[in-house]
Amino acid sequence: MEVDGLALKILMRAFKDGWKVCNATDEEIAYCKSKGMMFDQEILTHDDFIKRLFRAKNAIDIVDLGRAFVRSFGNKRVDLRSALGSYGVFKCLEPHDAKPTKQMDCLICGGPRPHWDYSPLNYERFKNGGAGLHQYKYFALLDLEMFVATNNSEVPTKDDWSVFAKILSVADGMKANSRIAALANEIKPIVSETKIQIRALLEILGFAGILQPSSMPSFFDRYIGISEPKPRTDSRSDYNYPVDWWAGSDGVNWERVKFWFPEFPDNLVVKTPQKKPVQKRGKKDGIEDDLSRLLTELEKISEEHEELCDTDVREELATAIYCGFIAPEKNYRLPKSFEMFDEDGDAAIRKALSKFLKEACAIADKQGWTKKQRQAAFQDLDVTSEGGLTYDEFFGHAD
Repeated sequence: MEVDGLALKILMRAFKDGWKVCNATDEEIAYCKSKGMMFDQEILTHDDFIKRLFRAKNAIDIVDLGRAFVRSFGNKRVDLRSALGSYGVFKCLEPHDAKPTKQMDCLICGGPRPHWDYSPLNYERFKNGGAGLHQYKYFALLDLEMFVATNNSEVPTKDDWSVFAKILSVADGMKANSRIAALANEIKPIVSETKIQIRALLEILGFAGILQPSSMPSFFDRYIGISEPKPRTDSRSDYNYPVDWWAGSDGVNWERVKFWFPEFPDNLVVKTPQKKPVQKRGKKDGIEDDLSRLLTELEKISEEHEELCDTDVREELATAIYCGFIAPEKNYRLPKSFEMFDEDGDAAIRKALSKFLKEACAIADKQGWTKKQRQAAFQDLDVTSEGGLTYDEFFGHAD
């Protein structure tokens, strides 16, 4: 099935404001349905789901799955890239009878009661590559059935393989205490995609067992049911299990790279044989220690005040750093409110920032740093909190 350009354009406009509102006329919806881009709402029983899922899985060649994933770096078909994530999640699911609960269609494979609209899910395939959705069985079913229907036959180019190899090389060379958010920042210049698309990309590699936390069960080895607890590293993380738990010390599982991508050219990758712990730098290097302490303090504050990473709070934090350190204003004073939910949260942030600004400004002033040098020192991705979080988790990034 070829993707109809007009139908795709209508689909992308229809759900740009969210799933609950469809910004398309009845005529446009009918056209999209005729082109296989929108769908009638469907009532699907558990047994129907199992039959269709296994029919789709059996129709997919893993070589084609890997090729489509790699080719997506060149043709930007993140919808075809998405299929590897869905296949990876349900790779080890066994046929089973439904075990319904009050909340779920089945205790094993999950899912709400079976009345589902696939049209907005298809939007997510094309827009973001399925970010955050691969573990949901109705999305996975759509994802795999659409992959089969597309009958994709494109072969990755040398440039496509090169991009993928660079991503894996970067992942395998990350410092031992680096977290997945730091890897996302590192590969952004390589893939030139949105933050959500990069998140989906890394989640897919996690579902495939390629970016696999050593301390956690893998979807590659067994199906991890929707009802099984999948803890996040912290409440602010946007990433899904298991890649949320990945660290630089886990590196890349090269055996699984070969499983999903048997045509992968080994000569393109520089593998890192051993991870070494990160050595802490002293104050002589600049503000690294002060910045790390600030990030760690904010990390601790966020454990009691989850709103710390809300957009309004992040903007206040970014303004404070800009006016107090990057382009310091004479007689600048920190605001009383950082848009936290209570005064205790505001006070804790003010205390942490006050200490940082005092120490960091003293170093910058002594060394005669320019505005550009101050900004570069603050936006140092090599500096993390004790939990591995970087500056952009709290302050965002400024060009």
